Amino acid sequence: EEIAESGGIFPSISAVGGIYTESKTWALGGGHFGVSKSGNTRYRLAGGYASANLNYYRNPISPGGIDKLGFNLIVYGGLAQVYFRLGESNFFTGFSYAYAHSAAVFDKPVNLPEIGDREYVQNVGGLGVIFNYDTRDNMFTPNTGMTAYVDMVFSSPYLGSTNTFQRLFSHYLGYLKLCEDLYGGLRLDLQSSFGDTPFYMRPFIYLRGVPAMRYQGKTTWLSETELRWDFNFRWSLVGFGGYGQAFPVNDEMFHKQTAYNYGAGFRYLIARLYGIRAGIDVARGPEDWAFYIQFGSSWFIY
Repeated sequence: EEIAESGGIFPSISAVGGIYTESKTWALGGGHFGVSKSGNTRYRLAGGYASANLNYYRNPISPGGIDKLGFNLIVYGGLAQVYFRLGESNFFTGFSYAYAHSAAVFDKPVNLPEIGDREYVQNVGGLGVIFNYDTRDNMFTPNTGMTAYVDMVFSSPYLGSTNTFQRLFSHYLGYLKLCEDLYGGLRLDLQSSFGDTPFYMRPFIYLRGVPAMRYQGKTTWLSETELRWDFNFRWSLVGFGGYGQAFPVNDEMFHKQTAYNYGAGFRYLIARLYGIRAGIDVARGPEDWAFYIQFGSSWFIY
């Protein structure tokens, strides 16, 4: 393990796992997060296979009465990422490369102008440029510190991609001790897509309680806050809420969409040395309830 300049613990860690949902979506994968002996280099390697049953939503409903279309998305591929500390600071910069083969099959024939009449078997290869600032006290369930991250990904046939497009990923996660046993967190996220981006790779509002791809667009932003009360040495209660917007690919065809969430959960400190807390969240979005099994921070996806 390595101790960051801010005092945080960042161990090398490997993991394998799988998921299965009530929609019969399933996935298998594994990865490794590595830290150099000096702590100045961090890298990620990951790969997996997924079969996801998703819905593509239209807003407004098309003249033919289509409000959503079900499709199955098969994806397999891998990711490699490396970034380096700049001097003795908490700034990092580096590169990433991801490649995936994907195939989307709709439940019924599709003829929508924003998707187009084209083959849905795609190769996606993208080279990313990363900038990161990180002062979190640990990478699993932070109590204090922050991380700000920007990754601009370029995809083209020269990089193994069927289409030419670009995607911007950026986020800020801030953590603060408010008083004894009470901790607050703030998440800000901005994503955007440019060029001939496959419809299933456009940004969507990712909040607990909001289905994947339900609120999708060319650009999305969201904010989410979370409070954690450590009422016991091992046990904690959490409460959270958020709001986001999705801006359409074509302003003449679609409207801006908004979504919100709120909910609560609990955590149990399963590894004191690394600050790992695990538990369950129950969340409400604009349309339904959902529950989540959490390992580490609910924002650990970053």
